[in-house]
Amino acid sequence: MALKKPLIMIVEDEDQIRRKLEEALVVCGYQAIAANGAAEALQLLPDIQPDLILSDVKMPDMTGLEFKSHLDEHTDWGTIPFVFVSALTGPHNIRNGMELAADDYITKPFKLSELVGVINKRLEKERKKKAKYERSMAQLTESLQLIFPHELSTPVTVIYGMAEFLQTLDLENSKDRLLTHKMLESIAVSAIRLKDLSDKFNLAVRTSLNNGSSIQSEMAEEIPYELQSLIELVCRQVSRKMNARDRIKIELEPGRSTSNKVFVERIVEEVVKNAFQYSENNALITVKGKSNQEYYELDIKDCGPGMTPDQIASIGLFRQFDRKRAEQQGIGLGLAVSKRLLELIGGEISFTSGETGGLLVSIQFPLSLLIENVV
Repeated sequence: MALKKPLIMIVEDEDQIRRKLEEALVVCGYQAIAANGAAEALQLLPDIQPDLILSDVKMPDMTGLEFKSHLDEHTDWGTIPFVFVSALTGPHNIRNGMELAADDYITKPFKLSELVGVINKRLEKERKKKAKYERSMAQLTESLQLIFPHELSTPVTVIYGMAEFLQTLDLENSKDRLLTHKMLESIAVSAIRLKDLSDKFNLAVRTSLNNGSSIQSEMAEEIPYELQSLIELVCRQVSRKMNARDRIKIELEPGRSTSNKVFVERIVEEVVKNAFQYSENNALITVKGKSNQEYYELDIKDCGPGMTPDQIASIGLFRQFDRKRAEQQGIGLGLAVSKRLLELIGGEISFTSGETGGLLVSIQFPLSLLIENVV
């Protein structure tokens, strides 16, 4: 089956230039549609989806800069690769065009080979971007299919099954009363697991879709607090919940911060929990913290299999590595949410895998909130 030829929209008010461009692009293997200025282009766009737009800058009805600004306000049109073709030269005009997120700027007169080179470069870049997006969506779909049914059905099945069985027990019988107590404990554990899943998912949604402005009021504490005691408390709580009190070594120096306590607690909890989950049984987790002038540096080292550079680079929502090979509880939200929360409060996180295994997670908490870093 023949490949579909890319459709190029030409926006040019000079008839001769417009016709020559249209003819030349067709000869070069593209489809072309021409508009006599920006106003006509805007009338055509609802019915077509060009792969790239070539636009003059100086036009009578609407300048190319105004045309690009108008496209950027539209969800479907703002992402179309856009190239300015203009007789307006000089750094000022080129800078204005590029600041409007144009992909390129070609000055007249130009050679056809130069124009074709720019078009092919931009189309190839867009093709790679779409391919990457499609791979990400395929990975997301696979991850959701592998993870969510298990993470939702397991605790729900426990809660439903035990609640149903409890109705058959005789509370006057001492054995049944003991069994009731144990089953209620299991129900509580499963309910906590569901609550944790719900909290993570809610936090991921709130912090992922450029939604930082909706939680700016939560960013900072009015009074500085001691990070040392807060981090140690969270570490002890996590180790106790995971029945691993003797598997954690904590060495923390004092340090004060105004970053939101809930965010800091969540970040530390997720990273420490992740360290325990991926470490071998009885392996020691180390947590070390120290202050410098701007940041409180926290290092959390596990004794697990580590991560490859590709895995570290692709840490994101609903990405749990080697799920098929090794079942782990969780949906891959922990590290991704931690990264996003640190971005919001002006901190940083990095991951270093050891040559013989193990993962070192290095976190920098700002000692004072850097509001300007909020996205």
